[in-house]
Amino acid sequence: MKDPGATLGPGPKAGKDGVKNNTYTKDFGYKLVPDKIKGSGIVVKKLWEEESLNNFHKERIGAFDLIEKEMNDIYKMLSNARNETSDYYTNNPKSYAVVKPTDLVLDYIKDIKDLLK
Repeated sequence: MKDPGATLGPGPKAGKDGVKNNTYTKDFGYKLVPDKIKGSGIVVKKLWEEESLNNFHKERIGAFDLIEKEMNDIYKMLSNARNETSDYYTNNPKSYAVVKPTDLVLDYIKDIKDLLK
C-alpha cells in the first residue's frame, strides 16, 4: 500500500473550538484547551485567531524604544563599572582579580550586533 492514510476517508468535522470528536479525545481521553485556565488569569488564544495587524506592528516598533532605554542605562553602568575597576586596581596594584566581566559583556554585545544585522 503506497499511502495508507489515503484509505481512511474524511476526518471528523472541526467546529469553532477545533475537532472534538476524534481518536485523541474519544480513545485517549485528551481534552481541548479551555478558553480560560481556571485560577491562573490566563486567557488562551486560539492559533487561528486574528490579531490586529496594526497592534502587532506598533508593539514590534515600540520594542525599539525599550531597547534604546536599556542601552542608555547600559552606557551609565559601563561608565560606573570602568570607574569601579580603575579604583580597585589603583587600591590593589598587584591584583589580577576580574572586577567586571568585560569579556562576557563584549561577547553579548557582539551577539546583539549579529542579531540586528
